[in-house]
Amino acid sequence: MRKILTFFSLLLTVTANASAKNNPTNALHVIIEKFESLSRITNGLALQKELNSKSLKIDHLLAEILGINPENNGFEELRMFKMDDLSKRYAELSKDAGGVKKSEIDEAMVKSQLEVLGKMGEDLEVLKSGESQNVDEIVKKGEKIFEIRVSSISEAFNTFPRALNKTFNLKDGRSDEKDFKSSFKSLSDIITDFREKVGDLMNYETTFQSLWAINGLFSQLGSIRTLGNAADVYNSSYANLTKLKDNMGTLNKDIPVLIPFIKQSSEIKNLSKDLEKLHGMFGNLSTGNPPTRLLTAGLSRGTQDIERLFQDVNTQWFKKSIANDDENTLKKMISDLNVLKALNGKMTETEVHWRSFKTKTDNVKVEKSLNLVEGASHHVMDINSFQTLQLSSSEVEGCLKDLTQVSVDVDFEQLNKILNQLESIEKAALELKPLLVEFSEISIFENETMFNDFESDLSKIDHTLNYMGLQQEADKLRAKPEYKDLLKGSLKAIEIIGKIENIGIRNLLIRKIQKWDALSKAKSVLNETSLIQTLDCLQQKKFDAAGISKLLTFGSLVRSIGDEYKKDKSMETFIGQLGQFQKSLKNLTTSARSKRSPSNSTVDSLQNGLTVSQDLSKGVDLLRKMGAVYGKKNELDMVMAGGKEVFQEVKKMIASVDSEKLESEMKKTSDDLEKLNSKAKKYPNPSLQVMGEFFENASTIHGVSIDSKLLANPVAASFEKSSNQKLQGVAVPLKTLGSLQLDFSNGKSDFKSAQLSISKLQEYFDQVFSISRNSQNAESEPFDFKTYGMYGGSGLVFIAVLIGLIFVARWIVNDRKRSNPKYYIHLKDSGDLEKAISGENNSFHPIHLAIRERDLKALKKCIMNGANVNSYVLLDEKWMTPLHMAVDKGECRMAKLLIMNGADRTLKDSNYQTPEESIDETDHDMKKTFEELKGKSFRRRVPKQFPKSKWLIFGSFPGRWRSQSVSMMDTATHIELWETKNAKGEEHINIDSLMNDDPAGLKFLFSNVMIVKSSWKKECRKWWRLWIPDDYEHRATRVKINGKIYETVAKIHQHIQEARIPFLDGVRIVLMGFSEEEKASKGVRDALKATASGLTSDKVLITRVPIPTDSIFKQGNDHPAKPYYFDNMGHIFIIVGCEMSEVAKIKGWNPQFLTCNRFSVMTVTEFLVLLFKFEPHHYKLSGKEDKTTFKSWHPFTELPAIQQDLDTLNQT
Repeated sequence: MRKILTFFSLLLTVTANASAKNNPTNALHVIIEKFESLSRITNGLALQKELNSKSLKIDHLLAEILGINPENNGFEELRMFKMDDLSKRYAELSKDAGGVKKSEIDEAMVKSQLEVLGKMGEDLEVLKSGESQNVDEIVKKGEKIFEIRVSSISEAFNTFPRALNKTFNLKDGRSDEKDFKSSFKSLSDIITDFREKVGDLMNYETTFQSLWAINGLFSQLGSIRTLGNAADVYNSSYANLTKLKDNMGTLNKDIPVLIPFIKQSSEIKNLSKDLEKLHGMFGNLSTGNPPTRLLTAGLSRGTQDIERLFQDVNTQWFKKSIANDDENTLKKMISDLNVLKALNGKMTETEVHWRSFKTKTDNVKVEKSLNLVEGASHHVMDINSFQTLQLSSSEVEGCLKDLTQVSVDVDFEQLNKILNQLESIEKAALELKPLLVEFSEISIFENETMFNDFESDLSKIDHTLNYMGLQQEADKLRAKPEYKDLLKGSLKAIEIIGKIENIGIRNLLIRKIQKWDALSKAKSVLNETSLIQTLDCLQQKKFDAAGISKLLTFGSLVRSIGDEYKKDKSMETFIGQLGQFQKSLKNLTTSARSKRSPSNSTVDSLQNGLTVSQDLSKGVDLLRKMGAVYGKKNELDMVMAGGKEVFQEVKKMIASVDSEKLESEMKKTSDDLEKLNSKAKKYPNPSLQVMGEFFENASTIHGVSIDSKLLANPVAASFEKSSNQKLQGVAVPLKTLGSLQLDFSNGKSDFKSAQLSISKLQEYFDQVFSISRNSQNAESEPFDFKTYGMYGGSGLVFIAVLIGLIFVARWIVNDRKRSNPKYYIHLKDSGDLEKAISGENNSFHPIHLAIRERDLKALKKCIMNGANVNSYVLLDEKWMTPLHMAVDKGECRMAKLLIMNGADRTLKDSNYQTPEESIDETDHDMKKTFEELKGKSFRRRVPKQFPKSKWLIFGSFPGRWRSQSVSMMDTATHIELWETKNAKGEEHINIDSLMNDDPAGLKFLFSNVMIVKSSWKKECRKWWRLWIPDDYEHRATRVKINGKIYETVAKIHQHIQEARIPFLDGVRIVLMGFSEEEKASKGVRDALKATASGLTSDKVLITRVPIPTDSIFKQGNDHPAKPYYFDNMGHIFIIVGCEMSEVAKIKGWNPQFLTCNRFSVMTVTEFLVLLFKFEPHHYKLSGKEDKTTFKSWHPFTELPAIQQDLDTLNQT
């Protein structure tokens, strides 16, 4: 009753004056539409004049419309391209290639072995020299170098010089007492060893005599290395080289197949060249949009806007405000634009071909086919080269016949180590000699008397003396000059020994070579293999390994061209579509040239039309941006309402901002736009004079002098995280403003130019329509209905009372209907829901179309006709209710209408979001709508009844209603229960019996069919029944499976009637293990397929088995999303037609089906139990998450052992 009283009070307060007010939010938009209309007309007139003068470049115009660079559009090049037979040439080559039998050779192996033989052939002379190498001499000299005593060039050499330096203290400063004593004492112990090492190094010619003897010797071992490497490769490749003999025989048989293609070598190259050129033209045509529009400044949507301008000139506004109701001249103007109209028709056709071409062209597949042809053209050879190669190839098999395996046991790895070590020793010896020469030039080391005296002096020192006593002894030694020279020479020697250590010669000589026989064995490793003789033979036969490999590649490419053509026609589609585009380009040029313009055209008096159009479009574009800002005036006001605190915080983040100036500019901009809207409100149908004044008014609006993007980031981004509620409150409005242009200070010149263009247009239209303009606007002030409203007030009161009484009576009747469940059991067939939209998916109905088209009247009509306001629809792979759609479209009025007619605000879409949760964060109007209706409940409108006269009953029925009986279940609306009675005498459906006797009937339990008990038929037979009794009390509610009763039939039926998201949405069904030969098994399988198809939007597979290479398993462990109703089951249900213990016998079975959580494997009975339990399990629906919930999918990577069977199975 409270709602009724509220309704009465609203009616009594309605006045005519309120209804007469213009909608202020639409006024600016309305006048901007007039400016856009004028911009289109002006651009059209300018284009027509250019056409009349034959100065318009049609290709430039088309390029701008298609978004191609006008200066480099390539249209003429495409017109001149000879495309007539290109598709035929490609098809003929591909078909011929498709007839080439698949080669039996192992192409990869043959190529690799040909490459092996080719490289060995290049080293043939080196291999021969390796076999004649005198290895014994090298081994003998090599063994001697390892007898050299290398201790003299070790780190131990430095012990004496360092001790001497610490004792004499000449270089490092004074040492501590302990270090001094230790060094002084050690001199006596180590001087003898030092003298020996010095002696060895001074006599280096003798000490390292064997090292000098190898100079240039080891570098001669390169042929042995090549021989060893060749033997190693030959040894590892012998098995394949043996196969190569057989493969060469097969290859020689395959080569003649390629002769027809070799003879077409020039055609293949020309075809490749033409295809590449055509594809290159497509690439050039696909460049980005041109930076500026010179010809279509006022026609941003191209051909659509040209077509629309012909509607613009027929509007009442243009006729009255611009043409001054001069119908005859206006008709002539429209007639004069016919050349442009005809040209636009051809351009539209060309545009359609272009869009179709870009849409249908699979560039990846086209490039694949192109690459194959291009590759074939690169590898094809002339017939003479081919014949030479064919002759050479035929003799290769004979050369290979005597090859035998390596019989000499050679450790090739050890051989390479020995060779590397010997080469390193030879290199180190060359670096060592100059260092030893430098060492021998230290003259003090030649003074044997000095060494003897020094040893004698050291032996006389009492090392038990205290520190001071030892220092005195050391001073005596320091006083002798020859001892100082000894120290200097020793320190120099340290530097030289360090350099010798860096060479590494000592380490090389320490690691003695033990297995010298590897060298001698390597020399003879190929003796018994006939490899050298084979390579000689191949060289004599002019064996061309690279040529044969190239021929193999050519053959492979030819076969690939044929195979690709058989399974994909993308290249033919590409050529055909581009051919259609080429024809439309030619027709466009012919059409434009064939038209002759009238001599007295009305457009000829328009001066500088294109320039006028460009200037006008710039002003219109600025107005459009101002209109966008005015559309977000609420956000602007919200920011200003935040006060100085907000603007001071903005300044902290953007140092260049003057907070007071910013606040002042925002307020002024808001006021200026409001004034501009008031101007627009006053003149909804403006004359040219008013439009010029409007530009002048707009030019005074400077806007906000700030880079608006900064308001979104960093300002809004920072405010969102702020703990200050006021700052948080303006974060979203600031982000919205950040997406708009706020600064119009530089637009004054554009508005001035646009205003000038209006003046030129006024002169033009005055001349064309012979108008005598008044200084005042031709449009009068809007009419005020206030007076008439006052007279009608009393009449409204009477009407309101009468309507209220009718409303109350109807409300009481409908309230009773709402509580009667029989009004909802045929909901899917009631109202407009029975009319699925043609061409759309089965879930798409008029209520969804109305919302998608933003048609509020159509939505109201659907609701009045009883449409289900909660019916789900699948749009862009997402399930949503009408309320979700309205929220997504930002249609507040539609959302409010749906809620007030019972739309359920708790229903969730495919993303598990309620309509309120899916509101865009910037859509404040929608948020406000939901907030206003929060806590209020509304009842659904009573749906129209599904008339009993349309009921169709399957089976026998009383004679008076025989006309409503049907013989096919698929056409029935009612089916009598497959009757079975339990011990209590209650009727139910025995699913086990149903699957044995009539499995095809299973799908009707999950479709839009009422299953009724036999008691309904008995009720119908009563003689006094004048019409069919209600079916509600007699519908079936129970099924029995495997001995257990499930009372879910009515629940399932209601789920379908309410058009909810299908129960198995997001699940792919795979049926396996059913016998094709056994009728019962095949019947069950077909029944399951028919039933499951109605419960899922995905596929039901019978012959296609999931394999790891399917794209669905390659997109990560979070793809795809979990089934809508299940978070504890896989996204693929595998239903097996056998016991679980026998699944391993199923053809194509993969053991991972039982271990990977992506799959839920179940028997037929288990699947039926799942369906009839009808219990969702998803934490996003229930709000409760348990341990059975899957966090992510397991990887599915393992192929089954019987992969060949799978490949056969998957050919379908």
